Amino acid sequence: MSSLPHSKRRCAAAAAMLLTTLCGCSDGVPQTKDVNILILSVDTLRADRLGLYGNDDWDVSPSPTIDALGAEGVTFDQALVPRGQTRPSIAALFSGKYPITTGVRENGFMLLDEHITFMQRLQAGGHQTGVFVSNFEETKRGANWIYRGADVQRGGSTGHSSQRAPEPQIIAQAQWDQTVEEAAIDFLDKVDTARPFASYVHFYDVHKPFNPPAGYDRYGKYAGMPEALEHTQGPPALDIERHIDEITLSDRDVPDDELQRIFGLYDGTVTATDDRIARILAKLDEIGERENTYIIVTADHGEELFDHNRYFYHGNSVYNGVVGVPLVIAGPGLPEAARRSMPVLNMDVTATIYDLAGLPQPADIEGFSLVDALHGRSDEVRPFAFVEWKDIVFGATDGRYSYIHNPDHARLMKPPFFGTDQSYMIRCYEGYDLANDYLQQNDILQAYAPATLANVSGLPGEFGPLRTALDEWLDDPSHEKELSWPGIEREKAEELNAQEKRNNDLALMGYLPVTALQHISDGECPDEQ
Repeated sequence: MSSLPHSKRRCAAAAAMLLTTLCGCSDGVPQTKDVNILILSVDTLRADRLGLYGNDDWDVSPSPTIDALGAEGVTFDQALVPRGQTRPSIAALFSGKYPITTGVRENGFMLLDEHITFMQRLQAGGHQTGVFVSNFEETKRGANWIYRGADVQRGGSTGHSSQRAPEPQIIAQAQWDQTVEEAAIDFLDKVDTARPFASYVHFYDVHKPFNPPAGYDRYGKYAGMPEALEHTQGPPALDIERHIDEITLSDRDVPDDELQRIFGLYDGTVTATDDRIARILAKLDEIGERENTYIIVTADHGEELFDHNRYFYHGNSVYNGVVGVPLVIAGPGLPEAARRSMPVLNMDVTATIYDLAGLPQPADIEGFSLVDALHGRSDEVRPFAFVEWKDIVFGATDGRYSYIHNPDHARLMKPPFFGTDQSYMIRCYEGYDLANDYLQQNDILQAYAPATLANVSGLPGEFGPLRTALDEWLDDPSHEKELSWPGIEREKAEELNAQEKRNNDLALMGYLPVTALQHISDGECPDEQ
């Protein structure tokens, strides 16, 4: 193995032994390069709600800090996550592997120890490491895997998320983010600047119920708006969620002003989080490490916001409003104000971190480095990107077209659909021209009989390669074929699922694992739908 640049310090013996195990090195342990890595992640941040990605709904952009980072570095216009849910997506980012590979398909599942994270590798290579996550408890089984490899860690919700009444849980979101912000800034304040560091910071307040903290309810107010959307701090915040759920489960007309107000509440949380990012970057400037730091801004998933099925959230969706996320990378030597249009996945960020830090790529990683794309040396990272909804619904894209594959005609039933006679509808086979329909509003394949589309030969020519690539991906022996429960015994998983059903009325859905039973299926696709 070729030698890699040495940093300004020696690795501890224990760290050296770990990295030898991780990379299979036999002729010494590579030290990481003297560059810092700062990953700023925002829960539920849909890309097109940022000014950088085209949000011009208001007089000012709701995201000036992130917009400015885009002007400093490279913005990816088609960044995707493989699963539109927090823990599967973050596990993919940390491991560089699809959820179908690790088995982390739901919130509450563990990333098993066999899947080494980028933070573990950076720590073993000599980086000072900090992990600060608003909605992962440090000591809770099923959540604490995210802190592996962290010299310093802090969970914003630790000691709070066990409060099961919904009002304290929801009000606490901004408090959780405040805890994480302070911990991340304190970490930067105390790092030894003679040594490289890596920090992952994840905020949560953009997540439903779209309840901006004090001073950030700035957008979309209008005379005569529904009382639930007037927004005050405190328990009435839950009324926002109830109001949105009522829209989803009804068929009433929704005036444009009302929709804009809901978007405005969401964007208020975006602005609050953007300001938190600004304060972290200010600390990076203060310690003199900005020019030596690769700054990565991304999200675990987006939000539907009424694009399909009158749905506002993310748990049921495989569409771009949910699996499309911002990805901005700025740092030493990178071009300024550059845009990249090829499809990439958050797992590619993992591979990129290894390249930037001078570490070898693990043999089992499924991500591809973005370094050549960052510098404009390549216009393709991967020929196809795949997304998944458990082991039931899948999607594939080549950047121009997207194909959605639902051969069991599953109808998804996460909240607010769960517990009702309604469901989130996805047709058996869907196809979209992303160049003209990025939000997937016009299904090209709807004009075809499902029976015709069951085989690759029945698909229009532009979708055949996507289906073939998806079939090959599903046939990969490393991809499990049945829903797994990493870290949770089956009996316990079933108990948690039953508990989740009982808690539906308390708006606790999404905090516990769910089974594949939370969908209904018509079986094989009918000739007509």
